[in-house]
Amino acid sequence: MQELINKDLFSLAILNWIDKIADQGIFATDTELIIRSWNLWLERQTGKLSKEMIGKKLFEVYPELSVKNMSTYYMEALKGQVTVLSQRFHKYLIPIKLSKSEAFFEHMQQNVKIAPLVDDDKIVGTITVIQDITERLLRELELKKEKDEWEMTFNALPDLIAIIDKDYRMLKINKAMAEKLGISQERAKGLYCYEYVHRNKFQPELCPHRRTILEGKTFTEEIYEENLGGYYLISTSPIYDEKGLIRGSVHIAHDITKRKLAEEKLKESEEIFRDFLENAHELIQSVNESGRFLYVNKRWKEVLGYTDEEIKHLTLKDILKPESYENCIKKFEETKSGKVLENVEAIFITKYGDEIIAEGNISPQIKNGKFICTRAIFRDISIHKRIEETLRALSVLDALTGLYNRRGFAAIARQQLELAIRMKRNAIMFFIDIDGMKWINDNLGHSEGDNALIDTANILKQTFRTSDVIGRIGGDEFVVFAMNIGKDNAKILFKRLNQNVNNLNKLKKRPYKLSLSTGFTDIDIGHPPTLEEMIRKADNIMYEQKKKKKIQRIN
Repeated sequence: MQELINKDLFSLAILNWIDKIADQGIFATDTELIIRSWNLWLERQTGKLSKEMIGKKLFEVYPELSVKNMSTYYMEALKGQVTVLSQRFHKYLIPIKLSKSEAFFEHMQQNVKIAPLVDDDKIVGTITVIQDITERLLRELELKKEKDEWEMTFNALPDLIAIIDKDYRMLKINKAMAEKLGISQERAKGLYCYEYVHRNKFQPELCPHRRTILEGKTFTEEIYEENLGGYYLISTSPIYDEKGLIRGSVHIAHDITKRKLAEEKLKESEEIFRDFLENAHELIQSVNESGRFLYVNKRWKEVLGYTDEEIKHLTLKDILKPESYENCIKKFEETKSGKVLENVEAIFITKYGDEIIAEGNISPQIKNGKFICTRAIFRDISIHKRIEETLRALSVLDALTGLYNRRGFAAIARQQLELAIRMKRNAIMFFIDIDGMKWINDNLGHSEGDNALIDTANILKQTFRTSDVIGRIGGDEFVVFAMNIGKDNAKILFKRLNQNVNNLNKLKKRPYKLSLSTGFTDIDIGHPPTLEEMIRKADNIMYEQKKKKKIQRIN
C-alpha cells in the first residue's frame, strides 16, 4: 500500500512540475484529440487559460494545424509513433505572435515532439512538448551577420593574410593571398604554407611564423620571395586556444617591393634620386651626430607639419613621443657605431600633437672611419597597426545598405578630418534624414521602410564622390564627410541630391514620395572642430530644415 501511495505522490509531483514549473509548452489530448491538460507556460505564451482550453478539440482551437497537415502526426502518435518536428521545416506548431522587439520573426520559432500518452500499456491520448528556440535562432543570425562582415573586411584588405596552425598548415587565407598563390580560398585549407608560398619542401629557417610558435611573440621580418615576385614585410602574431596554448599565428604580408627598390637605388646615387626622394610617399630624413636634421623630404614635412625654418631648430627629441625616445636614442647610438638597422619602429609627434606610428630602416654615412650622419626612410604604418589590432573583430559596414555603420564612419572620417585640419584643406560634413520614416514603417511595413533606406543609400552613392565617406549612423540618419570642397560646392551637391530624389520618385511608383531633410557644416580652420561637433552642428541645421517643411505642410 505504501509503495502505491509513494508512486501516486511521485506521479503528482511530476504532473505539478509539468503544469507549473516546466520551461516548455506541454499539453495532452485524449484519443479524440480533445485537450485534457494545458500547462502554465502555454497559458503565459498564448494568453489562453487552461480552464478555457481543456475540453476543446485541438484542431477546432487551431484550425491552421489542419492546413499544415499536422493531423497526420497526431494519428501516428495514437498508433504509438513519436514524431519530432524541426523548426527548420515547420517553423512552429502553435502560432504565438512575438513582440515588435523580436520582429525578425512574426511567430515564436519552435521545435516540437508529438508522442503517444500511455497508461498500463494502452494508448490513451497524445502529449505534445513545445520548445521555444526563437532566441537561439536570433543569436545564430547575429553571429552569422558578424561573421559575414568579418569575412567582407578580411577579403577587402590588400595585404596577403593567412591563418596558419602550428604544423604550418593554412587554415584560412584572404582573397588577396588566394589570387597571389593562384589557388582558391577553399583549396588552400590544409595545405602547407612553405610548399605553396616558398615552393620548398621544408619551412625556411628564418620563418617568423616558426619563431612565433616557439616563443609566443609577434615577429616582423623583411623577406624577398621569388615565388611572390617581390619584397614583403611579414608580421606574425600568435593565436591561442581556449586553454591558453598556441594553436597558430595570423600571418600578414605587406608588399614593400617599391620601398625596397627605392632604398637600393638611394644607396647607388643620392644626387640622381634627389627628386625621387623629395616626392617619395615615405618619410625620409638625415640626422647629424647631435640629433639635428640635415635633410627631410617633402612628405616628411607634410606629415609632421613643420616648415623649413622650424626644422632648422628641431632635434630628434622634439619629434619623438617621450615614451619611445629612450629606445630610439639607443638605436641612434647603434647606428653611429656603423650598424645598419632594419624594421625600426618609432612614434613621431607632429607639430599639431598627433601621433604617427612609423617603421623603417636606418643606415649610417661613414667617411674616413668617422660618422657623418644617419640616413633613414620611414613609412606611416598607423593604419596597418590598427588593422593588425582589430582584424579579427572589425565590423564597419551596415548590413542593409552596404554603407559604413556608425563605428566604421567614425573611424575613417576622423582620420580624414585630422588630415584636412593638418593640411588646412576645406571639408564639409553633411547630415541627411529621411522624412516620414515612421509613417512608412507604421503604415506600409518595415520591408517598405528598408526599401526607403536602400534607395536613400543608393542616391547618396550616386550623388557624392567615391572618395567621400558615407555612413548610416542611425535608423534613418545618414552622414557624408567630403574633403576638398567648400560651401558653394556643397550647395551644388544638394541640388544634385534633390534632382536624384525626384528622378527616383518618377521612376518608382510607390504609395509615398521619398523626401530628405539635409544640413551641412564646414571646418573652421581657426577653431578646428571634433568629428562629433561637426555631426552635431550639421544635425541641428538639418533639424531646422525639417521643422520648416512641417510648417509649410500645415500652412
